[in-house]
Amino acid sequence: MLAGWQYGEERIILTFNGNGPLDSITAEAIRTGEVRAYTTNPKLIMPINTPLGFALGYGSLKVTKVLYNQAKPYHSVVPLAKADIASDLEQYYRLSEQIPAHVELETHVNHRGEVTFSGGLIIEAFPPKRVGESNANFVQPYIERLHHLPPLSVLFGEDLHSLRQVLDKIAPGEFDEGTVEKMVTDFHCRCSKEKFKKNLITLGPDGLKKFFQLAGPERTLTCHFCNTNYFLTEEDMGFLTEEQGRLRRESREKSEKEDK
Repeated sequence: MLAGWQYGEERIILTFNGNGPLDSITAEAIRTGEVRAYTTNPKLIMPINTPLGFALGYGSLKVTKVLYNQAKPYHSVVPLAKADIASDLEQYYRLSEQIPAHVELETHVNHRGEVTFSGGLIIEAFPPKRVGESNANFVQPYIERLHHLPPLSVLFGEDLHSLRQVLDKIAPGEFDEGTVEKMVTDFHCRCSKEKFKKNLITLGPDGLKKFFQLAGPERTLTCHFCNTNYFLTEEDMGFLTEEQGRLRRESREKSEKEDK
């Protein structure tokens, strides 16, 4: 949902770090519907439908935006609010974006650990139209209407309402056909051996040497997101060494020219 307000392939990355048993969660999405995520402790076992925040504990949420025409990603860090992701996102809006917002998320998991419903709403206030105006109470009428409606899992699931019907219940008369857009979302990972190799080159001589030592004869790289394994051949290892040598030479030559 956060990525839905970006353009093209601009990325939103959420990183939850806590002192709980789950440790951390990283989720990434772009506007076209590609989503991927991972946790550092995927084998953690907790009671079904336990709020995710209980597993995270106390910590921080970092929101990273990779935007067009920006040389570096934009980072914002806020403390985790309490034992649910919706409250953490609301706190991010309040402290970082300084925008009144209401976030409502719901996920159901069956006895086999399968997700049977996952959905939510983000209601965000627009900036005031005139100087001196306040939008502090903008979201309150929508929150009050939501309190009189069934949970999202019922609205979208059991009652099988369309998105347009749900929006009409929350914001009567405010949406027409041109303002409701649908897009398909799915897990998608863009990892590749070439991207891994480019990242390894940035480690520097000492970092690359340490990697060679730790990798051992297996020399296998594993993507945290999709668990795909990439084996580095002798040719790959040679390429990494040569590239680092080339970059060092270019850096040295540039430094010598600047000294002159």
